[in-house]
Amino acid sequence: MRLTFLSLLTLIFFTSCGANKNSIPENDLNNNINNKYNKQYRNSVDGRFGKMGSATLGQFYEALGQNLNINIDTSKTILINYLQKGDNCIVRSGDEKYEKNVLKTYKNMSDRISKIYDTKNILVLTKNSYFSKYAEDNTDWLEDNNFIKNNIFTSNKNCSGFFILRTDGKFYKYYGEDYFSIVKKLLSAKEWDYPDKVLE
Repeated sequence: MRLTFLSLLTLIFFTSCGANKNSIPENDLNNNINNKYNKQYRNSVDGRFGKMGSATLGQFYEALGQNLNINIDTSKTILINYLQKGDNCIVRSGDEKYEKNVLKTYKNMSDRISKIYDTKNILVLTKNSYFSKYAEDNTDWLEDNNFIKNNIFTSNKNCSGFFILRTDGKFYKYYGEDYFSIVKKLLSAKEWDYPDKVLE
């Protein structure tokens, strides 16, 4: 649990700089949105390995490129960072400056890791994400047209997650906000010999 906790602290620290994190907005309370690191939040963290066959992989590359209107380099591992409206969201605060910095922090940390491991970095959020209004003039973040929502992040249990797809078709899908140490662990490994469980 150490890596997960440390990376969570890192995310909270960098997004907190220069901003005052408010209590969760009243409308979120009415919708039972949890922004505390408690048992409910820990239960929302989940990750799974999988693998696409060659035909499915080719179809996925094509569909991903078309739906996000981007070019996909199939010779590189893909890292998708995803933000949505979720039942659990630690970085949800209601403070504009704080939440704008959330987008910046995700981008900077993901860019840094992707550069080290020569990975295609893709930043995506849903139209109803808590942070979408701050990304309207930010071309780094792409709006999901429900392709990723319908095919990868089908649950709303957490507001954040990542998806890594290797060129051999192996992938890892993760729900949770405290994940950059896990991303680094996966991208640095030549082989994924981990059991089918949530990485920490």
